[in-house]
Amino acid sequence: MRNFIREPIFSPCTLILNDSSVKAFMVNFSRMGAMVSTQYILSSKKYISLMYRNEKNEIIRLLTYVVHSAKKDHYYVSGLQFVGVEKRK
Repeated sequence: MRNFIREPIFSPCTLILNDSSVKAFMVNFSRMGAMVSTQYILSSKKYISLMYRNEKNEIIRLLTYVVHSAKKDHYYVSGLQFVGVEKRK
């Protein structure tokens, strides 16, 4: 059960997986996490980093936990749970 409202964002982002970066698209977010769309399936129960630009044009890097991934049409959607801020530029 979701406890927080999801806000649509439709914003490009980057995922850091094992020292390599993957372009992704943040579909929505809440206080607890985000849904991202990628061309590749993300392994569930893994920690990955999510990088995006906020409204102040700062680059934010968050540690996230992959809760689930599923194929949807010609891409994959994954639910990421926020763990904490890793870096802010």
